[in-house]
Amino acid sequence: AIAQALEESGAADYERMLAHFRGAGDREKAATYARRAADRAGKLLAFEHAARLYREALEMVLEINDTQVGSAAGELWTLRAGALAHAGRGAEAAQAYFAAAAAGESVGGSGSLRLQIRGTEQLLVSGHNAEGLARLREILPRIGVPCPDARWRIAASIAWNRWRAQIQLRRGLGRQRSGTEHKLQMDACWSGVLGVAMVDPRRSAEFCARHLAWALGSDDPGRISVALAAEAVHSLTDRWQAADPDSLLAEARRMAMSVPGRPSEAFVACMSAIVAGLRGRWRESL
Repeated sequence: AIAQALEESGAADYERMLAHFRGAGDREKAATYARRAADRAGKLLAFEHAARLYREALEMVLEINDTQVGSAAGELWTLRAGALAHAGRGAEAAQAYFAAAAAGESVGGSGSLRLQIRGTEQLLVSGHNAEGLARLREILPRIGVPCPDARWRIAASIAWNRWRAQIQLRRGLGRQRSGTEHKLQMDACWSGVLGVAMVDPRRSAEFCARHLAWALGSDDPGRISVALAAEAVHSLTDRWQAADPDSLLAEARRMAMSVPGRPSEAFVACMSAIVAGLRGRWRESL
């Protein structure tokens, strides 16, 4: 009765409604309000709290349908993973992404591989390098991305992809490749760039050069801007460069400014600060 009255009143106290509907045994409505409460917590940057509420919503959804399949469970796993990632709990976020991917596979979801890539990235950035690299090596062949192991092959790949990027920069940007598979390839490379940067800089540079060459052929200015900025850092001390780091950063800033909301602007600014610091330009790096 209390739960029904709260709902009819139009109150937005979702956690209170969650408690009453759960107590009344109405799992479906309790799951709905747990999801709404979690969404609100996430918007308020209370990521730990959001992750707990998404877990509650997921538990109730699974009680209704006692399996971990279906779009509802997959969506909740993904939302929980995102909250955990924002809270800095990378290993837990990775497992939630993998669970979401498994749910997506069970219903034929096309985003399963993307979720596996995101989970792998969380493993890598949270220091679980062995497991993360093993999963990355398992994913890359499935989407047509080479993963050289020998150091000379890595060096050759860096030089080749930087040469490709150099040609594309001279000719001007324009879409040459598109589609879901191409985006997955770029996402996997970007996960490699971020994931192994601190433990294997040369392998990270190989992912970065490949990502840049592919990004320059896409129609996504936000992706192009972060690719250019990351390459400016990786190529700073290398003999073979796609372009001068200052030119790369200038183009990255221009591309970032062209995207509504400028989501990549902060990343480009961070990379600019790193380049300035590595050059000893301390005031500029601040």
